[in-house]
Amino acid sequence: MPTTKEAVLESRSTNPTRKATEIAKEVGVTRERVRQLLIKLGLPTNFRTPLLCQSCGRQIKTRSRSKLCRPCYLASLQSRQTTVTCENCGKQFYRKASTVRGNKKRGYKHCFCSRKCLGYWRGSEVGFHRKLDYDTTIALWNAKWTAREIALHLNTKRRSIENLIVYARKSGLQVIYHQRRRNGMQPLRKNS
Repeated sequence: MPTTKEAVLESRSTNPTRKATEIAKEVGVTRERVRQLLIKLGLPTNFRTPLLCQSCGRQIKTRSRSKLCRPCYLASLQSRQTTVTCENCGKQFYRKASTVRGNKKRGYKHCFCSRKCLGYWRGSEVGFHRKLDYDTTIALWNAKWTAREIALHLNTKRRSIENLIVYARKSGLQVIYHQRRRNGMQPLRKNS
């Protein structure tokens, strides 16, 4: 009759996935005693079945929700992503295809690689740092357009047009003064 130690060793060697509870029932000792004997023998006390990648079948070292190894996971990401070009810098980058479809469905027309590019684009297109066409603005002003009309025509803010006219006068450009009032707009002050 084999000793308890030999019985535990034999049971574990025949079936390495067996739980300590099952071995304890077979040998006739407690689960804790089986655990102590396994430690003395240098065998693992708890046995987890190795996780295998669902795609390629390789063993996964860390548990993940995707149940894929790293190379397979990255490949699956590539297949779900699409290449998009940044509106501001022209750089090509990857974005989830579902996000791109959703943005088009919502009516978004532009795509940016970073918040920085979004800020630069907003500044140049919406008017934070927009470069106004001085010649066009001065010509329209001299043709007796109001600042509001020029702003609507150039798709910018009225205050930007007024500042440009004041700047043009200070820098010595030929800018006429006109006292045109339309829709309750006040004329610009004369600078001496």
